[in-house]
Amino acid sequence: MKSIYYSHIVGLIVLFLYYFFSYSIFGKIIIAPHDNLDHATVIDSVISKIYNGDFDAISIFLGGSLKWYFLEEILFPINFLHLILEIKTFYFVEDILKKIISYFCFYILARKITNNYFHSSVSAVLYTSVTQMFITTSGLGLAVMPYLLYLMISVKHLKSKHYYLIFFLGLNISIVHGYLALILILPLAKIINESLNYKKSLQIILILSIGIILSNFPLFLVSAFEETHRADF
Repeated sequence: MKSIYYSHIVGLIVLFLYYFFSYSIFGKIIIAPHDNLDHATVIDSVISKIYNGDFDAISIFLGGSLKWYFLEEILFPINFLHLILEIKTFYFVEDILKKIISYFCFYILARKITNNYFHSSVSAVLYTSVTQMFITTSGLGLAVMPYLLYLMISVKHLKSKHYYLIFFLGLNISIVHGYLALILILPLAKIINESLNYKKSLQIILILSIGIILSNFPLFLVSAFEETHRADF
């Protein structure tokens, strides 16, 4: 048991070393600016104002020509943190949560494959580090993908808690940034486990898809009522 705690402590310290080095050298935490300060944080600040009652905050975009449903993440459950956190704190809390979730999701998968605490922790740190540039995008798709793969290849019978968790994870996944990758874990699961239970795996995809469709419903409104502002893209 001590080995488990030790591996997690070391792994998480390594994962967040840049926080400590950045703060100790500059007195501030340095972040990658691309799509953070000119995109994601701006959108989060508007969502924060809407959740706190300022429904006219959307008018900041293109002189008010965009509607609320252009905000892809507005229905994600994590936005309820805006009710208690100011925008700067929300940014770092979300960033830390995504990395911790990514770490433990991959750790669970690696433990099933290697059955070694240290190797599982190291591989989880590597996975989180490699994908961290993409984790800043909408949702938890890349972060939770290893856990969904673990459910497909390892859990024989899904329980109610699994269905609730899968649905909740789906509510936090972007249909644009993460859905295709999540669908493709099905053939990957087959490669890893030749006796894959297709019925169970399809149930996982179905429950996940329901959650994703519900939380990404604004994108369907954009397609139905508006010309997209990135039509060519």
